[in-house]
This record gives sequence, C-alpha cells and structure tokens, in this order.
Amino acid sequence: MSLSKKDRKFPSSAADGDEDARRFAAAMAAALHETFGGGGSAVKTVARLTSVNERTVKNWFAGINGPRGDHLVRLVGQSNGILDAFLTMAGRGDLLAIARTADLVKRLTVILRILEETLTER
Repeated sequence: MSLSKKDRKFPSSAADGDEDARRFAAAMAAALHETFGGGGSAVKTVARLTSVNERTVKNWFAGINGPRGDHLVRLVGQSNGILDAFLTMAGRGDLLAIARTADLVKRLTVILRILEETLTER
C-alpha cells in the first residue's frame, strides 16, 4: 500500500541526523524569535522579507530547518541578531566586535547631531 501525497514526509536536513544542521536551525530560530518575536505577524514579515512561503518560515521559527544561503543573506541584511548568530556559529566572534563598533559610531553620530541641534536652538 502506498502513501498518499499528503502522507509523504521528506526528512529535512536538520531532522536527518546532521548535528550541525540541527544547531544551525536552533540558532536561527532563537535569533528570529529575538529579532521578530514569535507571532503570526513575525512569520508574515519574514516571509515577505525573504520571498518565502509562510510554511517554510514557520519551520525556521520552530527550529525544524534553517534558512538557505540566499534567504540567510536577506535576513542578515535586516537583522543584527541574525548576523550575530551566524558569525558566532562560524567562529568569527572577532567580527562581531567590529560590526558592533561601527553600529555604535553611527548611533553616537546621530545622538551628537541631535544634541548639537538642540543646543543651537536655545
């Protein structure tokens, strides 16, 4: 007796015993939850950002699978949390400090500009 199309399940890379794939999927799920939250709107937002089906994104949030490379690139472009998780998994924590420093300089520049505008208005 054969299974219907609805009954067929194909093993995902994270579910088929690959420890690295499981760790990657779990790390991406945690970063997605931290960055976007966990509700339905978060799934829709990520699906829209990555041009991926919502079911696929739900699997990312659940840690069943992780995003493919092209989708990961889009997510990294939108989220420092995803970038941090990726660099940490890649063993490139040294780059985290550089990225955070550059971000801090940008934020401080904005703050200084606001302070300067506030002081010149008086």
